[in-house]
Amino acid sequence: MNDISKRFDTWLSTSLADSEVGGGAWTIARSIQKLLLDGKPVPVAGLAAETGRSVEEVEQALEAMPSVEREPDGTVVGFGLSLRPTPHRYILDNGTVLYAYCAMDTLAFPPMFGHTAIVESTCPTTGETIRMTVSPDGVSNVEPAAAVVSQAMPSDATNVRESVCKLGHFYASSEAAKPWREAHPDGVIVPVAKGFKLGGAIVTTLEKHETSSNRR
Repeated sequence: MNDISKRFDTWLSTSLADSEVGGGAWTIARSIQKLLLDGKPVPVAGLAAETGRSVEEVEQALEAMPSVEREPDGTVVGFGLSLRPTPHRYILDNGTVLYAYCAMDTLAFPPMFGHTAIVESTCPTTGETIRMTVSPDGVSNVEPAAAVVSQAMPSDATNVRESVCKLGHFYASSEAAKPWREAHPDGVIVPVAKGFKLGGAIVTTLEKHETSSNRR
């Protein structure tokens, strides 16, 4: 395990695992994302049915997740995956257009849910469009080929969207990512293929942490 992997693993098992997506909340988070793949707002009753929890239990969990997006009628429209536009477009095979909170999310969802997606984003430095195909097996058709992904690793990840996701971008190259690296020395910049592996590690760690929490 190299230095980046060690640092990332330590962060996953501490800060992220104890965040709003850690423990029992991961079941809610994963279910929101699964149901949003239909491209429609998710009713709380539907989320309760998906998770096997009562509506009251789901409402209580959602209130403790500051990154959740909801409509005035109470339906859920975003958590990691969203119906509201972000810099990261996530296009399914059936043409459904969704959005992701951060770049790393787009690399984690395909293996997590077993589908293929076209990901489109924009380099914050150069303005270039970055495009790739992400499947459960990996990343392909990366344009530009030198694209990299940033991942913040703050010690306090209570609000994941504010502290982590808003700092997660695709850059056209390592050179284009230099300003980000200088501003966030505790974070990492990695090639997209490596980012795919780190995205998988995020899911694996959260699932393990959830299992551990359920046994307590």
